[in-house]
Amino acid sequence: MPKAARTTQLTATRLVKLIGKLFAAEARSADWLPERRLRLRSRYSARVLGAIETLLREQLPIVVPGSLLGKALQYLSGQWPKLVRYVENGSWPISNNLCENAIRPFVVGRNYRYFAIMEGLP
Repeated sequence: MPKAARTTQLTATRLVKLIGKLFAAEARSADWLPERRLRLRSRYSARVLGAIETLLREQLPIVVPGSLLGKALQYLSGQWPKLVRYVENGSWPISNNLCENAIRPFVVGRNYRYFAIMEGLP
């Protein structure tokens, strides 16, 4: 395997493991009061986010921008200010998956109705 491919694979693996640590911390603290979860986030999650940011800043200039990892790092860099906000409040979720799953039936239905109208279906 070429060195560039190994580096890309190692970087991606390290990022996934670090993100896994964030979600594991959230799973452990799911039943905690927001104040206690905020302490965990400020002590632990903020350090993990710092490691992710360091890796991001190191790899962003050297990864090919058009590669899958390059695109992922570009996206992460652009979304960084929004990503780190959850550590400021113990009540905020780490992800918006619950919200997205809640609205998905409406969006899927809307897309079906749009295509049905375009195709002349009832």
